[in-house]
Amino acid sequence: MAIEPKINFHRFNKYYTAIEPLLASQEAHAYGLLILSLLTMAFFGYFAIRPTLSTISNLNRQISDAQLVDQKLQEKITALSTLSQQYNALQPDLGIVWTALPREIKFTPFVKDLEKIAVDSGITVTSINISPVDLSYGNLPATVSAQEVPISFTIATTGDYIKLADFVKRLSYSDRIAVIDRLTILSKEDEVNLTLGGRAFYVR
Repeated sequence: MAIEPKINFHRFNKYYTAIEPLLASQEAHAYGLLILSLLTMAFFGYFAIRPTLSTISNLNRQISDAQLVDQKLQEKITALSTLSQQYNALQPDLGIVWTALPREIKFTPFVKDLEKIAVDSGITVTSINISPVDLSYGNLPATVSAQEVPISFTIATTGDYIKLADFVKRLSYSDRIAVIDRLTILSKEDEVNLTLGGRAFYVR
């Protein structure tokens, strides 16, 4: 009876040894098919999702560009808001500015200003001459937004020294900017004749 287990062991060992190569071959084949399937899925999956990845990349780039544009727009809006606030703060003084340097020639108001200054000083105006305006000042380059255009004038007056000096002082501090270029004084008996040449300006 002791010989029977040994016989059975040798019998099963013989069977296992016979089918072991077959089992190993089937297992390797199965692993090979699995690996090949995974590689095939990965290969075709890459080409399947490649357009999606490209689209996502383009969208991200467009979003980045849009954010940059939005940032620039916000900076411009902030700058315009600041300028608007500054302009509003200067608004009360703009009337004084445009009186001193008007945007039109305004010959008649300027002549009336000269006559009023003379009357306030107590002198007599004998003549006022305004030289023609050089219209070539209007031919400005595209990069220049405005330019001061001079208006040359000559005024002849009569009075005493004190009143004539007051006239010159008042003219220097008048609301409209006036630059005195020359003064000619002639004394004759009890009166003094003053001829004053200067320039006023307007913006074109």
